[in-house]
Amino acid sequence: MSISGIGGAMGGVNYYNNRVNRNNNQVASSFSTGTCINLKMTDEDSGSRALTSVGYPDGSSASVFRAEGYTDGNPQYMVKHWGKNGEETEYFVNPTQVNPENASYIDMLAYSTYLDVTGQTKNAFGDFLTASGGVNGDLTYDAENIIVS
Repeated sequence: MSISGIGGAMGGVNYYNNRVNRNNNQVASSFSTGTCINLKMTDEDSGSRALTSVGYPDGSSASVFRAEGYTDGNPQYMVKHWGKNGEETEYFVNPTQVNPENASYIDMLAYSTYLDVTGQTKNAFGDFLTASGGVNGDLTYDAENIIVS
């Protein structure tokens, strides 16, 4: 059984728009299942709400935000990755320039989010998380393997 992605890809939890209910006045910076899976739903630096988030059992997580200066003609996303030790890394991705055939994990988080947010797909983000879990859901992602060089 799966609730808001619990039990989904790699044992992770995912968040897409308002699947975790909260109102506009509510300040929520993170969501935790109590078992080391954390979602960062608000950027602590800018206060922006995440478009999508995913948390992993090792305590690491990633969230996709609209970057400052985002326009429909030049969509820029900021993907923040928090490692299991709390280290934070920011990546900037133009999802219209992502080629899914050779994209990194970070690129695909931004690309699948973009497809869902713009209405081109209904669950690209969730489908990507499921596919990225591998055959047995045993793939993991950390600072060593989320970016393709």
